[in-house]
Amino acid sequence: MRILLIILFSGFLVFNLKAQSFYIFRDTVSLSSNSGEAIFTDRQFNGLTIQSERLLDWNSIEIIVGSNLSKPDTIKLSQDEHIEGFQSNLLTFNHQTNFLIRSKQAITLELIFQYVEPIQTNLSLPNLKRALCDAPSGIIQQIVWRQGLNAPKVGRTSTKTHHCIVHHSAGGNSQTDYTQLVRSYYIQHTEVNGWDDIGYNYLIAADGSIFAGRDPEKPEISQDNVLGAHFCSKNANTMGVCLIGDYEISNPSTAIMASLKELLLWKYVKDTLSPLSTAIHPQSGGSALEALAGHRQGCATICPGNGVFNLLADLRNDLYGEYIKCLPFVSINSYEINDKQIVYPNPSQNKVHLHSEYLNQIEKLYLYNTLGTIISQNISEVYDLPSGFYIFVIELIDGRKFKQKIIVLE
Repeated sequence: MRILLIILFSGFLVFNLKAQSFYIFRDTVSLSSNSGEAIFTDRQFNGLTIQSERLLDWNSIEIIVGSNLSKPDTIKLSQDEHIEGFQSNLLTFNHQTNFLIRSKQAITLELIFQYVEPIQTNLSLPNLKRALCDAPSGIIQQIVWRQGLNAPKVGRTSTKTHHCIVHHSAGGNSQTDYTQLVRSYYIQHTEVNGWDDIGYNYLIAADGSIFAGRDPEKPEISQDNVLGAHFCSKNANTMGVCLIGDYEISNPSTAIMASLKELLLWKYVKDTLSPLSTAIHPQSGGSALEALAGHRQGCATICPGNGVFNLLADLRNDLYGEYIKCLPFVSINSYEINDKQIVYPNPSQNKVHLHSEYLNQIEKLYLYNTLGTIISQNISEVYDLPSGFYIFVIELIDGRKFKQKIIVLE
C-alpha cells in the first residue's frame, strides 16, 4: 500500500485560534479501482467532508480510522442531501491525524478537513417544570455554542410557518459532546457549504437538549420564524428541526422525541397551526404538504431516516390531542349568522375559500370543530380541511361579527 503524505504548509486556510477557534484545510486524492491510500496530516482534525468530481455511489468509499490502522473502525459515507453537488455528509471524530480511504472505483476526491476547538460549557438539561403549552425551557442559545467561531453573515429574513420539517443529521450517533457536534455542523454549513448560517431553526440532541440554530439576528425576527436553508430551496413558510444522529440505521431516543414533541406543540399553539392540517407548498403552484412533514416529503432524500419518519403519523395525532387542550375559547353567542357565504363553497370538498369582499376587512377569524374547540385562527384564502362539520367565526374591522356553518365532504 502506498503512503500519501499531505504536507500542510500551503493550500489551506488557518485561523487565529485566539480569536476564532477553528481551521480548515483541503487536499485531493486520486484512487484507482479497488485501491486504498493512507492519509496522514500534520494537524489534528475532528471533521471531514469529501467532495467528488462526479456522481458516485458513496457506498463504494470507505474511511477506516483508529488509534492505529491495525484496529480500525470503518465508516460508511452518505450524500449530503442539503446541497446539489456531490458531497458527503460531515464525518466527525474526537481527534484524528490519519485514516485510510478505500474505493471500489477509480475516482479523484477532494478532502476537506476541519478542526473546531471544543468548548467547556458544563451544559446540562435544566430540571425545570414546563407548562404543557409553553416553550421548552433551557434552549441552548447561539451565544453559548458558537463561542470562538465567526458570526454568521448578516441578512436574516422572517417567514410565516405553515410546515414544520423534521430532519436528521445523518451522523454523530457515536458522539456524546452534542455542543461540539452543533459547532461542527455550523462550520460545515458556513465554511464548507458557503451558507450564511447553519441551516436549521433548531437542533435536538439524543439526550433531549435543544439548540437554537439559525441566528435571527434582528429583534423583530423570532427563532422559529427565521428563514432557514434546509428544504431544497423551498424554505419559505417552513421551520426546520434537525435531530442529531443517523436514523436510517438506528431509532431515535425517547428523550429526543419528547423534546421534539415539546418544541412542536409550543410552535403549533403559538401559531394556531393544527398539527393535522395541510397546505400547498410552495404556495405558488406546489402540492399539498402536511403541517408536520419529514424532509423526504418535499425533496429527493431519505432524511429524516425511517427510524424517525415512521413515527411522524403517530406524533401528529399525539400533538393534535395536546394542541386542542391549549387553544383559547371564544364565545360565539353574540355572533350573528350571515346570509352571505363568507366561506364557500358549502358543502365543499377539502378546500374552502374566504369571499373576496371580506378578505381585507377581517380582524379575527376562528375555526371551530364539532367539539367546540378552536382549531385555527389563521386568516388565509384557502384552508385544507379533513371531512367534517365546522363553524367559521369572523370579526370584521368595523366591529361586525358573523358565524357560518360549513360541511366538508370526503
